[in-house]
Amino acid sequence: MKLRARAIRFLGLLGALGLACWLAAGPGGAAPAQAQAGTPVRLEIVAVDTARFPETVVTVRAVDAAGRPVRGLTDFQLLENGQAVAAPDVAEVELSAPVSVLVLVDQGILSILRYRSYYEDSPTLKGVLQALGDGVLSETDTVCLAVGRADSGTGGRQQMLFPLECGPNSPFDYEQRVAELDIDLVQQFPAGDPRQDVQGVHTAPLFEAALDALGGQPNPVIVFLSGYVVATPDQEGQNPSQATADQVAQAAVAAGVRVFVLQAAGNTLAANPAELQEPMITLARETGGEYVELVYTDDYVNDARTALAAIRRPDFAYKLTYRSADGAPGERQVSVAPAGQPELTVAQAVSVAVAPPVVDETALAIGPALDGQRQIRVPITWADDFPPRAIRAVTLNGAPVEVFDFADGVLTFSIDEAISGDLRLVIEDELGQTAQTVAAIATPPPPTPTPAPPPATPEPVVAPVAPRSRFGGVWPWLALLGLAVVAAAAYLGMRRGALSRVGQGITAGARRIATIGTAREEKQALAYLLVLTGRENLIGQNVPLYNEITTIGRDPQLTDIQLYDVSELSSISGQHCTIQVDHGLFLLIDNNSSNGTFVNGEALTPDLPHQLQDGDEIVLGDKARHGAQLRFEVSQRARNRFYHTVTDNEWQGGERSGTATTPGPTRGLDRLDDLWSADEDQMEPPAADAGQAE
Repeated sequence: MKLRARAIRFLGLLGALGLACWLAAGPGGAAPAQAQAGTPVRLEIVAVDTARFPETVVTVRAVDAAGRPVRGLTDFQLLENGQAVAAPDVAEVELSAPVSVLVLVDQGILSILRYRSYYEDSPTLKGVLQALGDGVLSETDTVCLAVGRADSGTGGRQQMLFPLECGPNSPFDYEQRVAELDIDLVQQFPAGDPRQDVQGVHTAPLFEAALDALGGQPNPVIVFLSGYVVATPDQEGQNPSQATADQVAQAAVAAGVRVFVLQAAGNTLAANPAELQEPMITLARETGGEYVELVYTDDYVNDARTALAAIRRPDFAYKLTYRSADGAPGERQVSVAPAGQPELTVAQAVSVAVAPPVVDETALAIGPALDGQRQIRVPITWADDFPPRAIRAVTLNGAPVEVFDFADGVLTFSIDEAISGDLRLVIEDELGQTAQTVAAIATPPPPTPTPAPPPATPEPVVAPVAPRSRFGGVWPWLALLGLAVVAAAAYLGMRRGALSRVGQGITAGARRIATIGTAREEKQALAYLLVLTGRENLIGQNVPLYNEITTIGRDPQLTDIQLYDVSELSSISGQHCTIQVDHGLFLLIDNNSSNGTFVNGEALTPDLPHQLQDGDEIVLGDKARHGAQLRFEVSQRARNRFYHTVTDNEWQGGERSGTATTPGPTRGLDRLDDLWSADEDQMEPPAADAGQAE
């Protein structure tokens, strides 16, 4: 008999495999052509986030023909109000989509007897349901708990008990409801037999009510705790339970509901799996759920926890981040499609609130006159929940302010100390939103004239009478003064010509790139800064350094080398850093800049000198936000005059300690012209090769 049973089971397995192959191939023998897995056939916008506007984040999902998320996309076509957004930042993210779970406990008589016979420790069965709340459900999910009953408490009619209206999950409430659930009715019948009162519960009507309760919920799931699939009385066929399972599974698939089956099996299912176990497996597998056989001798709570984890399916989407250039408030249209697939374009309208900048007039500060200038500090904020923006333009008394800096919420610029009275200030941010304010500078009182002392009565002096000369009187002094004026004019003309030659080739944007002070010829430079990354018209240029102290930044009034115009958005500060020559050593000092100074990838400590070596690469600010990358190169003249006096074995400590313990040469830089030889006059500045510019 055992041999025959095994043979019948083997033949049934072969038949099931053949049927599965035939269904996969189709009646014609070949599977119909479908979209390749992983190829997007539909795009959907999950969300458009403008909380940090003008930064906008669009989250989209791409799915294939089977509804699975498509991963690995990198290029998207993104438009805002019909205008293409250039190269948005694309990042793939994992989503945690909320689920709607209805926990359904079968309390028909057949399941109750099994609960009592094989699960005397009722909290163990509750542990299965508590594992669902502990490891799967979150506060973003929807959940409800229901039981199917037919006894005297329901008037003998099959009913769903507990409220069916699914609401937001509360972990505490869910745990309390599971703890209070009388799974095997031991509290209702503490000493008696429930068979006298409890009737059977038919599975099909029970699921019909459960599917109605989940209608319209996102990602619906039924967790079914039962002992059997109980067929309705009018169900026909060789195996009514199997036919009922097929019917219930079809209804669940049509409603988009997955079913996770927890079968309280005891140790009896192995005797008749076709009638008892296979209908339950069908119900789970055909709906995309999982099946767990709760055998009381096994660790079935852990098995159930593993199966229930599949309730939350992984989902993936793409976040497209860009910075909007449209500052108009109100509704705007955002549309997106995978690159090369415009037919998948999806669009969504989003309403944007735009707040103007706000000037904190109480904290506006006007500094004292210093070196002919006054510094103005204006705190700028935006309304609550609006992040800071860049400042596009500043106007003072109707005239544009060419040089200003905005960092840490404070706008800073300088004015001539002669300006007094009302200062009418207009500030415009990157979205074109403006703020206005008026400040006043008191007109300084005119200086009180100092009374001249009374003239002293001169004593008579008898001077010798000299012979009258033809060159006597004021004429010799006037002649000497005229010669001095002519010489000064000639010198200034030569000076102006030299400075104009230094500025040749620099177009609008960077106002100058020459050191302040005595402008010598290139052959007299001490060192060079090769521009590797920065403003396009400066890349590849060798900037000569002539003086003992050279400042670098954006403010033409504070720096010798100006890499960007003050009106451009740049991460370089007004006076970013300084290069100083001290006893033959080239020292780089970060002037407490906003975005830092880096040498060979290492950040400098503000105000602490750092010794530069020939070939060092210097980064000012953030290269991705209009910073600059420079290569430091010592001229041949500086090597000849300095480097033979400071050698490696004269250092006490590291190669880049920043301070020499042995002093270098004491000759002044203003005497270098007298020390250069005739051969050195032929030295050329280092040239930029084709691979140096990024």
